[in-house]
Amino acid sequence: MHCTGNVNSVTKMPGKPDTDDWHVERGVSFREDDGDIRRQPLELIGGDLDGVKKERQALRSKIKQIDDVLKTIDKDIQTLQDELAVVSQKRDKSFESMQQLRK
Repeated sequence: MHCTGNVNSVTKMPGKPDTDDWHVERGVSFREDDGDIRRQPLELIGGDLDGVKKERQALRSKIKQIDDVLKTIDKDIQTLQDELAVVSQKRDKSFESMQQLRK
């Protein structure tokens, strides 16, 4: 049997004897006698995917931490800008008072 068309279906190829037992596992066809040879690359890819997923999760965690720090800094900046506006108004009033006293 040989895998054609849909990766999840197994069909018999014309002229092929039934002794060739082809199997489909996770979208990859292999013969039972050479299954270990063909499964090895899948295991390597699977291991790489696990590593990538762990790395992606770690990066997402770091991004979340940095985002939280950024939000805190933004709040601090906004507070300082509000305080600056109040202090600027007081300065302007003091300057006006000084101008009035000089006259």
